[in-house]
Amino acid sequence: MKMRDQFIKVKQFLNVNRDVLVAVAETLLVKLELNADEIERIIKEVEARKAAGLPVPVMPQTTR
Repeated sequence: MKMRDQFIKVKQFLNVNRDVLVAVAETLLVKLELNADEIERIIKEVEARKAAGLPVPVMPQTTR
């Protein structure tokens, strides 16, 4: 697979998962580390809100 093809696949993946990516990135600005459980919780929260037609939070609540 060519480098360009890989770039396109990654870009498509990031675009499809943009809401999750932004939520994780914004959370990392506040909380410098996330474990797998916290990332999974963010993913589930974003997916649930999208499925319910609710706005997706830019920064989900985090526990410190």
